[in-house]
Amino acid sequence: MLRMLPFLLLILLSACSSEDDTPDTPPTTNPTAATLPSVGQMQNWLEGVCAPPHRIIGTDEWLQSIDYVDQEFAAMGFENIIRDEFPIYVWEADNWSLEVEGEAFHCFYEFGTGFTDADGVTGELTYIGEKLDANEPVAGKIVLVDMPFGLTNGEPNPFLRPNHFGYPEDDLISILDQYWRIKDRFAKGVIFILSNSLTCNPEYTYPKVDDSEWPIPSLFVGKEVGEELKALADVDKDATIVLEGSREMGTGINIWVELEGLSDEKYIISTHGDAPFKGVIEDGTGVVSVLSQAYFWQQVPETERPNDLIFLVTASHFYNSDGGSRLFRQQNSGIIAQTKLLMVLEHLGAKDHTFANCELVTSPEPMPWLIYHSSGEVVPELDSLEQFYLPVDSLRKVETDQLPLSAAAGLIYTESGSTLPKPEHYVSILTAPWYLITSEDVFDKVDYLELYEANVAALQMTQNYMEEL
Repeated sequence: MLRMLPFLLLILLSACSSEDDTPDTPPTTNPTAATLPSVGQMQNWLEGVCAPPHRIIGTDEWLQSIDYVDQEFAAMGFENIIRDEFPIYVWEADNWSLEVEGEAFHCFYEFGTGFTDADGVTGELTYIGEKLDANEPVAGKIVLVDMPFGLTNGEPNPFLRPNHFGYPEDDLISILDQYWRIKDRFAKGVIFILSNSLTCNPEYTYPKVDDSEWPIPSLFVGKEVGEELKALADVDKDATIVLEGSREMGTGINIWVELEGLSDEKYIISTHGDAPFKGVIEDGTGVVSVLSQAYFWQQVPETERPNDLIFLVTASHFYNSDGGSRLFRQQNSGIIAQTKLLMVLEHLGAKDHTFANCELVTSPEPMPWLIYHSSGEVVPELDSLEQFYLPVDSLRKVETDQLPLSAAAGLIYTESGSTLPKPEHYVSILTAPWYLITSEDVFDKVDYLELYEANVAALQMTQNYMEEL
């Protein structure tokens, strides 16, 4: 631990340094003076990436953020900045509301579902629990459905939805999706109750796998509003759903740069850039991390870079969640065939949280990291401080596991039934706080020192892989 004190002091000083005072990075396998950007530079990048109110793929706000990434790649000295474009339907909500016989209730739209006109759709409110019974008559009604989150370590996980999945109607799993079963019975609309949410009235969204049209409107309500609506459904009250907006063709963009090294075998360092809200942790800090890794390796002479490196920000996660990743794989199959390692960096620098009085309370402690990988054979030992150059309490309890099917950006790595090539190895470093897919993901959730430390670890892990693969 004593040998680490000088480095820890530099880390702490960097938190209050000027933008140009870049702290030293740990010793590397490269005989170079390259450094990661300062904490101040990372903060500036994050503010630029997350300047728009959202980054929905295909919108002007999305383009503003991509243009900013392009600008920062150029400022580092990259000349061949590639923007792979693809068509996508752009879904945007302008106005939404829920009323029951004139009384308004707090609600939030479900991304990608059907629009109404200004008058909305009205029908008798009916409650079905978690699942539509085989003989339940719901034609012409507004259907109220419990949508409990699945549990992880005994706590609700907003990424797990056992009865509503976000897949198109013709997908096999959609047989169990209550939205599609209710639509098939000719209901006018759906209201999903976030029945075990740890916050009362979350503004919440969830990744849609593609940009297909979902025909009937759907809203989310919190558990307290849900209880009120259940009581009104018991006495056959009428509800009105309004969800106005637009669904038009737009353009998705994957943006990436490449550095040549001594070997044609490639390392891809990637994240997604889109977000339904401000998306500071999801995934503004991921974009900053890709920029940070590019910043370091751009300083390393080509003769000292062991491998070619690609730094990639995809248009794929929330709406048309597989679009950008799959497109990159299809358009660049030759690159993928040469890829030794795909590293995905997401949600880094996130603060932990607790809940009090049905509200989320940010903790001063950082979130623990999760590390997923395709093979445990060459992943650096996580209990070796010498490899990570991090203080003991920064490593905390890092969990490792084999690559799950739902791993972020994993469609570049694995796609069921695909004959396309895939990278030889995959590693994903991320955190998973509750607020990731809510409107509460704003700047006060960032621990900038933790973001810097995570990038140190990602850099060291990349170098370890280069030595071992």
